[in-house]
Amino acid sequence: MHHALESAAILGGNEAFQAAYLWMLDNLNSFDESRVPELADFLGLDPVAFQRSVDSPQVQEEVFADATWLNTYPKRRAAKPQVFINNKRLERWEVGDDRVSVIAAIIREQLAAGTP
Repeated sequence: MHHALESAAILGGNEAFQAAYLWMLDNLNSFDESRVPELADFLGLDPVAFQRSVDSPQVQEEVFADATWLNTYPKRRAAKPQVFINNKRLERWEVGDDRVSVIAAIIREQLAAGTP
């Protein structure tokens, strides 16, 4: 999942990244490697180039760098999942059991406002 998001950002910029993120939230329970071409089509990107990007060393390094950065975050705060949007930690994102739609609503609101 993370590899596809990184590829969306590399090939389509921040707008494609946000669209990919929302698509993945909508398809959270059914997304796997076999749906990468479908995501590329949804984003208007060439599926072959998108798959190459997903498998590329550049994307592997980006994912590793993100994981490394997350591991530097204080462990005492890791008791609940941390949500970051545009490198900013989202506070108080949990509303009952409906976490995913809350995050999706925030992103959609930002997109509608023209705020990347």
